[in-house]
Amino acid sequence: MEPLIWKIFVSLGVPGLALGVLYVLFRQFKWQFPQVPRPWVGPIVVLFIVTTAGLVYAALYFWAPVRPFTRTELTGSNTRVNYDIGGKWEAKLDEYLGPQALREGRCVFDFAVSGDQVLGTVKDEGHYTREIREGKIAGDQISFTTLTEWAKSPPTIITLKGTIIGDKIDFIMQTPAWGMWDPSVQRFQATRTSR
Repeated sequence: MEPLIWKIFVSLGVPGLALGVLYVLFRQFKWQFPQVPRPWVGPIVVLFIVTTAGLVYAALYFWAPVRPFTRTELTGSNTRVNYDIGGKWEAKLDEYLGPQALREGRCVFDFAVSGDQVLGTVKDEGHYTREIREGKIAGDQISFTTLTEWAKSPPTIITLKGTIIGDKIDFIMQTPAWGMWDPSVQRFQATRTSR
């Protein structure tokens, strides 16, 4: 059979592959069926593909692996369960965004959670320790601000938002303009180092 025909069958997915196997069987064993009028060939092929797709879907649905329980099923309520992020987390910031941001290099987050509030500190490579403010956690989402004080300038608010994925947090840090430095957005990942 020509490779082009197989490419067509494979492009139709599992039903197309089944149709290809059926086609090969018909040619190999020279099964004889009454001639089908040309206008009916297309609808018959579509019906075959839809039927096969339905059977594959049903098989995948009924015999799929058991899915893990959701937090709602485990807690018995529709309330969102917050992740336990208490402890130390470490990140590496690759870029210096100005004195209004966290410094590039190693950055340590020390989180404590009370209900849906996030407390703690942020310590960057410059050994500046900043208090976490307005910290909130909702399910797998965390957000907080921290202040940067530089020289005699007024404090600058840094905003951090993150998504918790197991023992990692994907953060987005937003810093405002400050002096000659433009506002910026930096993405980085923090990894849990202790509980």
